[in-house]
Amino acid sequence: MVKMEDAKPEVLASNNSNSKSCDSGLLQDRFTDLCKMVFVIGRELLQASCKSVQRNQDLLISNASAIGNGTTSDNPIRPLRWQSSTRVM
Repeated sequence: MVKMEDAKPEVLASNNSNSKSCDSGLLQDRFTDLCKMVFVIGRELLQASCKSVQRNQDLLISNASAIGNGTTSDNPIRPLRWQSSTRVM
């Protein structure tokens, strides 16, 4: 069994230097790979997203440890209530 303390983070870097990606930095490289491989977004949206990541990089890095550390009691998920589309006349 592997404990979280024993696990080493996998570092992904962009291998394609000819592609239009974010500027330098591990955060931007990983974000670019995520957008290309998982979300499969177009070039224009990728460039706009990369600019947003660059502008907010300090904020993202400073809050990265807090992302995903909450419990369900901190932020309970409420089921959606569907309303009937029929109307009473």
